[in-house]
Amino acid sequence: MNHLTHLPRRAALLALLVSSLFAALLATASASAAPDRPEPLQTIAMATAHPVNINSANAEQLAEALFGIGAAKAAEIVAYRQQHGSFSSVEELLNIKGIGRKTLERNRARVVAE
Repeated sequence: MNHLTHLPRRAALLALLVSSLFAALLATASASAAPDRPEPLQTIAMATAHPVNINSANAEQLAEALFGIGAAKAAEIVAYRQQHGSFSSVEELLNIKGIGRKTLERNRARVVAE
């Protein structure tokens, strides 16, 4: 009768083992699946290979290419350019409210002012 007293513990251990194996199987399956989009490092490499020109890009291109810049802020960049003329340097982005030094530094390799 001693083996019956350990039945709940054995069932719990078996359930834990099965759930762990299932979780490992799911993790392996999702990791081996082909990604639908490039990995972040690939995205960074692509962006630095072809930086966006802040003097000619439209708002959609800016929002897509720059970290921390959404559609609204990209529209402000375009509006600033229309009001003040072409950017003479990427540092001029600091004149736009909401774009700080940190955002500029994160995007420095992604932008040019030509």
